[in-house]
Amino acid sequence: LTSTLATRHQLTQHQHKVASARIGTKTSAANKPTMTHTAPAIVAPSLLSCDLANIDRDATQMLELGADWLHMDIMDGHFVPNLSFGPPVIASLRKAQKDAYLDCHLMVSEPANWVGPMAKAGASSFNFHYESDMPEGGHR
Repeated sequence: LTSTLATRHQLTQHQHKVASARIGTKTSAANKPTMTHTAPAIVAPSLLSCDLANIDRDATQMLELGADWLHMDIMDGHFVPNLSFGPPVIASLRKAQKDAYLDCHLMVSEPANWVGPMAKAGASSFNFHYESDMPEGGHR
């Protein structure tokens, strides 16, 4: 989505209409794209700032306060300089939060290497950066 929005100015008028239909935008009278909201918002607070000694408690609190998903920022110390959650933390959280939707944001250099272990640990979904080293076809 971000790369689609960033390159919109390079599209022909027909391509713009097709891309706009896909990403939920429409063109205003001034021929400028405007965002429309066609789906309800999903509230997904990040647990990056949680108390790691009490991640289950903090996750429960977020869900009780109305969170739809729990957003997990996965950082490898290479793609971004920070380190964060890995498969063992996701597995522990999944064990405690059996029904929670764990949205895993892979801020990693080679996301294909992370998908299998994170899926096995209990991740519900993955998203990663376009500029990461993803192999052609999305898998190795």
